[in-house]
Amino acid sequence: MHIQHTRIFHSSEGLLRASGGVVLLINHATPFSPVLIRTSLQAVVMQVSIFSTVAICNVYLPPKAPLNFRELQELIDQLPSPFILLGDFNAHHLLWGCQDANSRGKIVEKLFTELYFTLLNDGSNNYFHSPTQSFSAIDLSICSPSLLLDLTWSVLGNPLGSHHFPVVISYATPIVCATLRQPQWKSDQADWETFRTQADITEDMVSSGSIDEAVSLVTSCILSAANNAISQLSSRLPHFPKPWWNKECQMAKKDHNKAWNRFRRYPTPPDNMIAFNKAQAPARKLHRQRKRELWIKYVSNITCSTSSKEV
Repeated sequence: MHIQHTRIFHSSEGLLRASGGVVLLINHATPFSPVLIRTSLQAVVMQVSIFSTVAICNVYLPPKAPLNFRELQELIDQLPSPFILLGDFNAHHLLWGCQDANSRGKIVEKLFTELYFTLLNDGSNNYFHSPTQSFSAIDLSICSPSLLLDLTWSVLGNPLGSHHFPVVISYATPIVCATLRQPQWKSDQADWETFRTQADITEDMVSSGSIDEAVSLVTSCILSAANNAISQLSSRLPHFPKPWWNKECQMAKKDHNKAWNRFRRYPTPPDNMIAFNKAQAPARKLHRQRKRELWIKYVSNITCSTSSKEV
């Protein structure tokens, strides 16, 4: 899997299973370092530097796998502080918005009553169980107490084709995302004659004043000439649209979202659930079909003379 401008890290435990597993995707502009842990749980941990260094642990606890409190405690004991622990716990409890509490929910509850960690969930549902047409809140976000006032927590209203709703955790103070890159000169399109004429470094520049003043004058002269004679690439990161996306995909997505919003507001009538399923199935099928068709077309055009740059 490849996603632009990100690094992807996954748990080795998930590779041995037909389902499950966890991944962390980190923006390439965000400084990070891996955290090695010893656990039987499906988990991956990274330390990232935003305002400060925070450990992010993504965990998946399969619903049928046994779980005890000691396993969770041993995992958390290995996390650098402060940390954010999040993932699909498959744990039900009234404390985070479920209609009932199961044995796993009572185990997770001890993280707050005995270890005094903080729950970010606000009671909003973040999971839809299709067979029973019910909502719950099994995706949990837990953090060190010191982070509580620095973070905001919310759930998006559209599951985007999944049974899990996206959860957004943000810093209370907005962070400027890295959407710009260092400017690059287009040397192959330069007007070198203009540059040579304007980059006139005189003896007075380097002989008068201190070394720092001389460096500043020479640098300013060169940059001024370069700005006048050499164009630059845009500093904004390029956007690459999905090549397989077309108007048909757009319409299928629109119908899918419309059916979902109707069902989310009025889940009781069975007709709304049926309409949602009817809209979701063809949208997924269309996306898979378009991806496959374009991939076959792309691969069929690759020959022995195709350069690596074109690929």
